[in-house]
Amino acid sequence: MPEGATPGSSLTYTVTVTPARGDPVLVGVTITVAEPAVVPTTVTPTSLSLEALPGESASGCFQITDGEGPFGLSAVNGGLDKSSAAVGDTVVYSYTVPEGATPGSSLTDTVTVTPSTGDPVVVAVSTLVKEEELPAPELEIAPAALGLRGGAGETPTATFTITSGTAPFTLTSANEEGRGSFAPAEPALNQVVTYGFRIPGAATDQQTFTDTVTVTDAEGKVVTLLATITAEV
Repeated sequence: MPEGATPGSSLTYTVTVTPARGDPVLVGVTITVAEPAVVPTTVTPTSLSLEALPGESASGCFQITDGEGPFGLSAVNGGLDKSSAAVGDTVVYSYTVPEGATPGSSLTDTVTVTPSTGDPVVVAVSTLVKEEELPAPELEIAPAALGLRGGAGETPTATFTITSGTAPFTLTSANEEGRGSFAPAEPALNQVVTYGFRIPGAATDQQTFTDTVTVTDAEGKVVTLLATITAEV
């Protein structure tokens, strides 16, 4: 087969068979030049999943692993780091999420890889619009201190409220005798908490006791409240 034969064309030859006696016989031979096998274009991965906040850029890459190069590259919305590539090249795709994009939505794009011979391949791109994470609120209570008065053996009460923070909240009393108490024990945000302190039965008039109430939220933030209890006998 001649090196320069055109694929799809036909080549004809004549073979002459000459016997020892008699007339020669001619054999006609037709050879059709076949189309060369086309190596299909393949890429890895075949799709990209990205995410970014509104106004920020997301990027990802894929590699051309086989096919007939050179390859033309194009994207509908995003950008590419090159306009053409060869087998083995890595292509970087980037896309800037519009400022007004809705958090939680997905934006789609397509990258087309066009070989010199054969069918193009499309890389599907999906970009998730992230929602900006706000910092956890500071833990705050009001008031910052409590004053209680009661008789010996009584449990006077006062209230405070957790006005800011991340639920759930944990309440603890520093009194080692377990005289401090809370209701409810696991309050919600902005729920009024009743603190009580059981005054010892042997307390004398105007004797004072102190307790430190510690409030811890789900983020690990801590705030303390000082309770001063005065016995009135």
